[in-house]
Amino acid sequence: MIARGKSGPLASAVLEFEAAGGARVRIATECARSFAARLRGLVALPTPPGGAGLWIEPCRAVHTFGVRGALDLVFVSPCMVVQRIDRSVPPRRLRIGPRCRAVLELSAGEAARLGLREGTRLVWGCASEAARPAFLRGAFR
Repeated sequence: MIARGKSGPLASAVLEFEAAGGARVRIATECARSFAARLRGLVALPTPPGGAGLWIEPCRAVHTFGVRGALDLVFVSPCMVVQRIDRSVPPRRLRIGPRCRAVLELSAGEAARLGLREGTRLVWGCASEAARPAFLRGAFR
C-alpha cells in the first residue's frame, strides 16, 4: 500500500480480462477504498496513461469536477462484470451507476482501445511495484 496522506491509503493492483479474440489484457490500477480517497479520485492528477486507471470501490457515482481531462468511466457490478461504460466524460460532470459496486476511471478512449465492453468479466491479477501506474508514483505521499 502507498500513503496518500489525509486522503487515505491506496493499493496497487492489476485488473485482467479476456478481450474479443482471446487475448488477456491487463490494466494497472490504484485502488481508492477509503472515503477520502474515493472522493478525491483523480482530482488535480494527470490523466492516466494507456493501460492504467483508478479503481474506486465501493462506488455508484462519480464526479469529474477538478479532473484535468475527459475520462472513460467503467461501472462494474458486484460480480465484477462491466455494466456500463460512459465514454469521454468531460470535466465538471456527474455520472451514476445505480446497480454497480465499483468504477474504473480510465483516460478517454482507453476502454475502446483495450477492448472493454459491457458484459466483460474482470478479475484481479497479481500486482507488483513494476505494475504500479507511473503517473501515480509518489502522487499520494
